[in-house]
Amino acid sequence: MYQCIWLLLSSIICSWDAVFILNRPTLNEHFIWSPYKNYVQVDFLYDDLDNRFLEAQALMNFVEIAINLSSLLVLRRGHDRTAAAMMLIASAMTMSKTMLYFTMEACCGFRNTRHNDAVTMMALYVLPNGIWIFFPMLVLYELVSALETAQSKRN
Repeated sequence: MYQCIWLLLSSIICSWDAVFILNRPTLNEHFIWSPYKNYVQVDFLYDDLDNRFLEAQALMNFVEIAINLSSLLVLRRGHDRTAAAMMLIASAMTMSKTMLYFTMEACCGFRNTRHNDAVTMMALYVLPNGIWIFFPMLVLYELVSALETAQSKRN
């Protein structure tokens, strides 16, 4: 059940993030985007209007959201196995997209984040972004475990 909550919450946050990225800087002054005023100081990539990687990542958010919401709809219609497969795909996308984001930053010599002190880096970059690895990994683990349990019951 928490998988459904995660997919719904993830879809909302990914929508918020993608809309911000694709509409910068026109949204910067509205209160709903106020957390980004601080985040662009932590991760300069979010303030770089010429960086196409961030835009591509934002567009991938919409693909991920579509799979998230579709899997919830399929689950609601009682197609548990199909929904589980879709949740696996969406969770793997979320996790790999975030890992790619971290890897890109590392490969660029932490160009966008090296200005942060250790506390800021952990509190405002690593931990919040790490959530996008931890929870999808937990969903993947739980879904695979449930599939294995269902398979052993059939045998």
